[in-house]
Parts: sequence; structure tokens; C-alpha cells
Amino acid sequence: MLSIKKMFTVLFAASIAVSLFSRELYNDIRVAGENKESPHAFFTISDSFESALKPLSCDDVGNIYVGNSYLSLNGDWKFKFVENHEKLDSDVFGKNFDDSSWRTIPVPSTWQTLGYDTISYTNVYHEFMFDRQGRRLDGFESKDGKIPELIAEPTIVEMHRQAGLYRRTFELPKDWSGKEVFVKFSAVKSGFKLYVNGSYVGYSQDSFTPAEFNITKYVKAGKNSISLIVYKYTAGSFLELQDMPHTMGILRDVTLIARPQVFLRDYYATCNFSDDLKNADFKCEFTLSNLSGKAQKNLKIELFLADDKGKLLGDKAIISKDIPEIAAGKDVTLSGDAKLSNFRLWSPDNPNLYTLIMRLQNSESKDLEVARADWGFRKFEIRGNRLYFNNVPFLIKGVNRHNWSPEGGSVVGLDLMKKDCELIKRANINAIRTSHYPNDEKFYMLCSRYGLAVLDENNHETHELRRFLPAENDLFVEPSLVRIRNLVMRDRNVPCVIIWSLGNESGTYHTKSHKAMEAEARRIDPTRPIHSEPGAGQESNTSDFVSPMYGGMGRMQR
Repeated sequence: MLSIKKMFTVLFAASIAVSLFSRELYNDIRVAGENKESPHAFFTISDSFESALKPLSCDDVGNIYVGNSYLSLNGDWKFKFVENHEKLDSDVFGKNFDDSSWRTIPVPSTWQTLGYDTISYTNVYHEFMFDRQGRRLDGFESKDGKIPELIAEPTIVEMHRQAGLYRRTFELPKDWSGKEVFVKFSAVKSGFKLYVNGSYVGYSQDSFTPAEFNITKYVKAGKNSISLIVYKYTAGSFLELQDMPHTMGILRDVTLIARPQVFLRDYYATCNFSDDLKNADFKCEFTLSNLSGKAQKNLKIELFLADDKGKLLGDKAIISKDIPEIAAGKDVTLSGDAKLSNFRLWSPDNPNLYTLIMRLQNSESKDLEVARADWGFRKFEIRGNRLYFNNVPFLIKGVNRHNWSPEGGSVVGLDLMKKDCELIKRANINAIRTSHYPNDEKFYMLCSRYGLAVLDENNHETHELRRFLPAENDLFVEPSLVRIRNLVMRDRNVPCVIIWSLGNESGTYHTKSHKAMEAEARRIDPTRPIHSEPGAGQESNTSDFVSPMYGGMGRMQR
């Protein structure tokens, strides 16, 4: 299984663990999540092979979670803002808890833009470093050059333990009986615990990448309740000191997903091109999961590529692999390859997209699942000290883009995403840096369609604390690795993504954490170069670029 079970969690005595809040997961930097699914490539489930063939327009991107395998939980939720989440009644997440006195708010949203709490913008600092009068907390002061107490063991003190409580109900579709049911939170800031029908399911932090949980054993036919406590700050917030206004809540889509008991867990596709780019050796690695109670035999996985008109490349599956057996409760990874020609290349000037379709069939050649994703044939590389896109010298004319709405704060709808892309293209800009965190999957789909290359940035910034964090502290290596892994695993098949960024303003770029992140990114995806800010070209640098950021007009050459 690829499920992350109590990852990096400090073990507590059983007498303590039974208490609702006693484990204090939110205050442990070692905890990336509990009972979360492992990160995997982004793809969507189609109702049929025929529907997967249909190309998606920019407008269609807004409907990727529509179909028989999806149930959106966007919309009205019951909400209550609390000043101290450690003083809650133990039954607040109970199945039959009376939330009639709570307010109703829309999801996705941030509670600050709805009138709760205040929006924090303190440049290099963060609100949790100060008291109510704006005085720096003593635990953040360095004494004799030593690492401050509240940084050595990142801690959110009591005055900053605000939270948002969320509740709603949903009806499980009747035809989901016998299927595995997952819930996907595309982004929640800053961390949260999840409860279904009163039972604790799991925990997550890392505000800008998806958190998925298998809730099959918690749901039942008919009406179900789902509840969250969303922490304003967690220990993970020490790695999220981006120079921006901070707004919290459920920031992106919440979606229930029905999967067969044998399903596609992950995939990774790559291409090696001939010198003239007219031929390609295409390879794809698939990971399949069997969550049924018995071995599954004689399965088949097929991969197709369709152009922007829905016509199949080669008129048939380009990869077809038989799967003799997947043991009960196990995963299997296999790969296939194909030699391809007569394809069109993707670039910012000519964003020719293909649809990658993966079809899993049982021993009777019946479709178990059909998944789709964007695919682009493109070659991006560094030769000497120049960038080349499809063998042509490439000059990046880029812009730093924050994901921000005047009305919604960190919640940005599809229309505004499209408007941003259109204005950026109109200005003859060909690239975007996702300053300073991963964006919504739908934004990358738009960039792939509009023709915008993306420098994809990790959710990793320590700014004012960068002298001590991550520095050479072993404590921060694994939490940093989790974040780059979440990003690269999700986006490594995305056509528009050309460069990984380890993060922004998190100290020197050759710390233990930076070196570990660089190695992990290259291990997961060796096809893309890596950027790290700051990066001035030293031999110990973890960046493929000489990139001293924020230098001002004096450093610009015309």
C-alpha cells in the first residue's frame, strides 16, 4: 500500500492518544500527515473511453470533477471560528452534533475575507511570532547566537491557536456501493483534522498541495456527516513564511471520488527524442492498487494518445500491458514503451496538447477505470549556459504570479485564472513562476492550453527565520522533503511545467534540507532542471541557474 500511516508522528502513550486533541499534531513539525494517501500524479476519471477522448477547452477545465466517479462537496458548509481550538467540547465533530447555531459559509473560501479574524501581512515575519501588542515573543529571540527556543522546536503558542470548524452532510450515491471512496482536499491552510460520521480519519499539513484520504470504512449508504478543524497555524507554518497576505480556510475544491477496488494509483510518462525531434521513444510507468480482499488476475492496462480533435495517435493503444496478478491489498508497478512519430510539439508559441488516456480492464476485457490527463511532446534542456525549447534557443520572459483575488484572497476562481493567463499572454510573457507555492491543478491545465511555461515553486519559505531554519538542522530535512515530494509527484507529467523550484527565501541554498530536496526532485523526475532562490552559482549550489532574485532595476540589462 502507498498509504502514509502516521508518518513522522511521535508515538504517545495509549492513555494519552485516546484524547481528541492530546497528540497535538498541529504543533509537531515532524508530522506531515496521518492516514493520508501518498502523493501521486494528477489525472481525472472519465465515465467512459469515449468521454475521455473529448478534448477539454479552457472552459471545460472548470468541470474536471464532474461525472459518475465524483461528488463535489463545494458549496455551503456550517462554520464556526474559535479563538482557542484546545478548549473545544469533545463531541463537536460527532455525527449528531447540533450545529444549527453555526453560520453558513461557502467552500472554497477564506474565513478572513468573510469577516472572521484578520488578514495578516507582515512581510518577512509571521503573526504567530508576536503578541497581541505587536511585541516579538521572547521565544523567537536569539540569545548568544543560539537558535531560539520556539524555532528549535517549532511551536504555536496558545494566543495563536485559532481555528475554523467546518461541518456538512452528504448523500453517498447508491451506485458507489462496493467501491473505494476517497475524499480529496485540493488545498487547506494551514492544517486540518478530518472526521467522518464522528470518527477521526486523519490529519494533514502543507497548505497548497492536495490531501487525500480513503474514507471507505467510515461512510455508509445514505446520509453522512463530514467535519474538519482547520488550524490557523501549525508547526508547518514555520516553513510557510511567504511575503504575502495570509488567509486561511478550505482554499480549493473538496471532492469525493469513487474508485473500483482495483485502480490506477499513479503514472509517470517520459519521452526521449531523436535529434530532429520527429521521432520519440515514449515510456510510461504505471502503479496499480488492489484494495479488494483477494488476488486479482489477468488484468490489462492500456495507454492511448489523442490529439486536440479526439483522434487517436496511431489509431490504437500505443502501450498495452498484461497484468498476471495483483495480490490482495498490494500494489504493482509496471512499465511499457512505444516508438512514436507524426506528433506535434508543445511550446509556449504552439501549445499543441494531446490527451493521455489510461484504460484498466479486467479478465473479461471490461473497463474497470478510464483515466485521462494532458500530455505535451516537448524537449526543454540546458546546453552550456543557454536554454533550449525543442532545439530552439529560449528566452524566458516571465512574471511572478501570486494566486490572489481582491474578493477571495487566496481563493481564485477559474474565470480570474483565465483572465490572468489572457493578460499575461497579451503582454508577450511566455512563463510564470508560481510564487511561492504550488497552484491549483486547474491553473496548470490553463497554462498548458494558453501556452505558458511554468516554474513550479515548492511551498517552502522561512524568510525572517532563515538564519536558523532550515539551516543545518536535521529536524527540518524530512518536513522539507515531504513538501518537494508532494509537488513533484503531482506535477511531473504536466506539459507546461519546465523547472522545479525548491522554494523561496529559505536561507542559503546549500543547507542539508536544500541538498535533500534537490536530490529528491531529481530522483522523482530527472527530466527537469532545478531552481533555488537565492542562487548565485557557487559550486555548492543546489540550482541549475544563476538566479539572484529581487535585484532591482540596476541589475537589468536591456
